[in-house]
Amino acid sequence: MLSLKYRETGDKQDKAKLPAITPGGVFTPNSRVADNVVHKTGLVCFDIDAKDNTHIQDWEKVKEELIHNKYIIFTALSTSGKGCYGFVNVEDPDKQEEHFTQLSADLKNTYDLAVDSTKGENCNDLRYYSYDPQPFYNPEWETYKKLPVIKFSKPVYRPKSKIDSPDKTIKKVRAVIKEVQDRNIDLNPAYDYERYRALAWAFCDHTVSPYNRELFHDAMRTHSRYNYTVSDKEFNKLQKSYKQGKTTIATFFSICKNQGINLGEVYKNRSI
Repeated sequence: MLSLKYRETGDKQDKAKLPAITPGGVFTPNSRVADNVVHKTGLVCFDIDAKDNTHIQDWEKVKEELIHNKYIIFTALSTSGKGCYGFVNVEDPDKQEEHFTQLSADLKNTYDLAVDSTKGENCNDLRYYSYDPQPFYNPEWETYKKLPVIKFSKPVYRPKSKIDSPDKTIKKVRAVIKEVQDRNIDLNPAYDYERYRALAWAFCDHTVSPYNRELFHDAMRTHSRYNYTVSDKEFNKLQKSYKQGKTTIATFFSICKNQGINLGEVYKNRSI
C-alpha cells in the first residue's frame, strides 16, 4: 500500500501519489483554486503533527480522547503514522478560517495539542489518504459554531503635549521587551489566542513603525511555544485585519504590567 510505503520512506514523492480529497469544498473539474469552488461543505479537517507535539508518545490514546469531543466527527492516524487528524462540521462555511482558529485554540486549551496552522483554514486544503485499521467515528457529532471573540481595547486619548514622540515610544517598547527577555517572562502563558491577537495588533500600531514586525517577534520569543515561521504567518494575517486606533501599543504595555513588570522602574533604570 502506498500509504504504508510512505510511512517507511518518508519520501514526499510517495505521498504525492496517494489519493487526496478537499474536505471543505467541491470544485470545478481539474481545479482546486479557492475561487473555483462550487460548493463549500463546512467540513474542516484539522491535523496534529508529532513534530509540533513532542510530548505525545501514544497517538492511539490521543485518538480515543478526541473522539469523545462532541464536535469531532472522525479521527484517525495521519498519513505519516506520527500524528492524527480529524473532521468537524462548522456552522458557517464562509467563516472557515475563523472557526478553524477557535477550534485550534480549543484543542490546545483542552488537550494541550498544537494544531498545524498551515492546513484546515481554507476550503481547498488537501487531505491525503491515510491507512488506519482502527479509526474512530462519532455518530452523535454536533455542529461547531464557535468563533473567536474579538475584544478591542478602547483608545486612550491624552492631551497632545503629553503624547510621547515616536522615537521615545519605540525606546520605551524596546526597554520593556529587554526586561521581558532578561526575566524570561511569557506574555501569553495560557496560550490564549485573544491575547496573542491583541499583542500582534498592538505592534501594528503606527507609533512603532517601521519596526512593527521586529518588535513583535522580540516580544514573543520568550513564549514557550514560539515558532518564528508560524508567528510570522499569523502576524501577516492579523496585519490585514488590524484597524488603526482600535488597538494600540498601550495594549502591549498593559499586558506587560499585568505580568508583573513595573514600567516606571524599567524606564527609570534605563534612563528613558
